[in-house]
Amino acid sequence: MGLKGQAKTNQQVWELSEKDKQKILILMKMLKALTGKDFKIHLPELLKEPTKVVVTSEENEPSISGLGWGISVDLHELYYEYEKMLFSAQGTLRTADGGEINFQVELKLEREYREETRFILQMGDAPLTDPLVINFRNGDAGLSGLSHPFDLSGEGRLQYLPYLSPGSGYLAIDRDGDGSINNGLELFGPATGNGFAELAAFDQDRNGWIDEGDSVFDHLKIWIKTAEGDEQ
Repeated sequence: MGLKGQAKTNQQVWELSEKDKQKILILMKMLKALTGKDFKIHLPELLKEPTKVVVTSEENEPSISGLGWGISVDLHELYYEYEKMLFSAQGTLRTADGGEINFQVELKLEREYREETRFILQMGDAPLTDPLVINFRNGDAGLSGLSHPFDLSGEGRLQYLPYLSPGSGYLAIDRDGDGSINNGLELFGPATGNGFAELAAFDQDRNGWIDEGDSVFDHLKIWIKTAEGDEQ
């Protein structure tokens, strides 16, 4: 029995800079001088320690076609906070000798916090996510009804990958440069469960498209394998 687990947490520790702290102190003293009253500015609690990253172990799995049972758990949590405070004041102070002092104060505080966690657990014959399929003819992509042994997980354990109907192919990238697609790590989807996220990671110019502006564009291919053994 094999057991795999992944956990990833990204977060930022936020706190005021020394410059912002001094601005707040000056603002509080100025308000007290103008009104004769004490002012307190309440700020949100600060994060003291970042969340630890936990990675579970992975055991070697025998090269068998199936165990007869499987469990798959995919947990994704996202927590986001955004706070913004703007303060602006201006006025005129008249001195005893008749002079005037004009003042203007502006203060802007902004805080953003994001925490994202994903946990993936697969045991036994847990179902894998289908690879991304490209359809280059009219109509929907379809399956031919036949399949062939293929290492979807990239761990040496064979699963069955369906042959696609004519006009469709699997989106692939030849990562090792040997001219062929050897396992699911060279497709988009089986390794992480989210083929679109894998593909989006190659969007270098962040325009929402994979095009000539991205270095991976020339390395992508449509992998077609037929029941007759032809491959292109």
